[in-house]
Amino acid sequence: VLATSLEFFALSRIAFTDMLLVLWFTICLGALSRAIRTPERGVGWFALACTAAALAVLTKGAIGVLLPGAVALAQLLSLGRLRAALRPAWLLLALAIVPELGFSWYLLLGFTQPGGFGFMRDLFLEHHVGRFAAPMQGHSGSPLFYVPVLAIGMLPWSPFIPLAIARAELRGAGERAELLRCFALFSGLVFVFFSVAATKLPNYLAP
Repeated sequence: VLATSLEFFALSRIAFTDMLLVLWFTICLGALSRAIRTPERGVGWFALACTAAALAVLTKGAIGVLLPGAVALAQLLSLGRLRAALRPAWLLLALAIVPELGFSWYLLLGFTQPGGFGFMRDLFLEHHVGRFAAPMQGHSGSPLFYVPVLAIGMLPWSPFIPLAIARAELRGAGERAELLRCFALFSGLVFVFFSVAATKLPNYLAP
C-alpha cells in the first residue's frame, strides 16, 4: 500500500532526505514499542531505538529525537509505566547514544571547518525554530494544508483510510494493538505538528 501511494512513490524518486527520515522513524518506533512492552529485557530494543533516533537527527535535525521522544512519553503515560522508563541505566544509554551519534557530524563540521558552528546555528535556529514560527521562502498555508496533501498523497488508497482506522482495533490488548497505537499516535503527532508550523511543504508529511 505504502509503496504504491502517490506521494511516497514520488518522494522515493527525488533526492530529499525525507525517505531516509521515514526509515529511521519506523525502526525507532518499532524498537520503542518492543522496549516499552518488555522493559525488563528491553534494553537492547531501547538501544536500537536510540540509535535510529540519532540517525534521524543526523538526517534532518532535532525532530529526529523530539517527535519519537514525545510519542514514547505519551505511550508510557497511557500505560502507567513512565517511572520504569526513567531508570538510570536507560537514561545513561540514551545520553550516550543520541547526542554522541546524532550530533557527531555537526560537531565534526564545527571543529574542522571555518564557520562550521554557524551551520549548526542556521540549522537549529533558522531552519527549526524559524520555519516553525514564520513562513519561510513563501511556503505558508492554512492549518488544513495537509488534509488535501494526505488525501492526494495516499491515492489510490486514501478512500480506505477511515475504514482502516475503524478496523485497526487500537483499543485492544497485546503487542499488535500497542504497536498500532504507537504508530497511530506518531502519525497524528506529525500531522498536528506540521499543521501548526508556519512553514508548510508537502514532503513534511511523509513520516
